[in-house]
Amino acid sequence: MHASIERAGLAEKIIMAGYRWDTPDVYAACDMVVIASLHTEASPIVLREAFASGRPVIATKVGDIPEIIEHRQNGLLVEPGDIKALAAAILEFLSDPKLAAACAAKGLRYASEHFSFDRMMEAKLQVDASLIPARKTRLLPTSVSVEPVSSVETADLSSRQR
Repeated sequence: MHASIERAGLAEKIIMAGYRWDTPDVYAACDMVVIASLHTEASPIVLREAFASGRPVIATKVGDIPEIIEHRQNGLLVEPGDIKALAAAILEFLSDPKLAAACAAKGLRYASEHFSFDRMMEAKLQVDASLIPARKTRLLPTSVSVEPVSSVETADLSSRQR
């Protein structure tokens, strides 16, 4: 990736930051977020973070991304590996700030509706509930019988040393 960026003469324009702890600051410094995955992505965290940061998103049509991003509504979608389409999408956001801002606003709204703590906990509880079998009214097997206790003896512990 780094070599391709160098060959294209883009080393001064593209930052490959690696893992960062200060992601809110990083997103705030971005004009847009590009998720150029070539293979399956379930539901990438970077997409959630980008939406929550209010940044416009361009992503490839892999995994669950097309179920989250509606093309030209809350982001732009391109085919994986289509470099020309990816470049065109980047240029589209740069040349149409109104579209970029509208997609960013809708992405932020999507994040607040789908990725809030309460919403995520609600979804987790629904999954948990679906995995727990319905509780039966009788917890003991029918073959177990318990005899009632007729009397209880108590011990005199007053002389016991402490």
